[in-house]
Amino acid sequence: MSDTPERPFVGLHVIAPPDWRAIPSATARCKCGRSWHARGRERVQVLIETYTAHHDNCTGQPETPETTRSAA
Repeated sequence: MSDTPERPFVGLHVIAPPDWRAIPSATARCKCGRSWHARGRERVQVLIETYTAHHDNCTGQPETPETTRSAA
């Protein structure tokens, strides 16, 4: 199934070539609309950890100013 405007990619996509000298990269997108991109081993590892923590706690609802506004 291909990505379309009605059904965009959601999940984690890691590109890690078999050659150790190659630079890995990763892209993640959540159903709430947040997205991340990283290049390099350490940054990809951080992205995986960040996405996993976010995904485990995400409600799936897009963030709006009302939900992100701090209490006055």
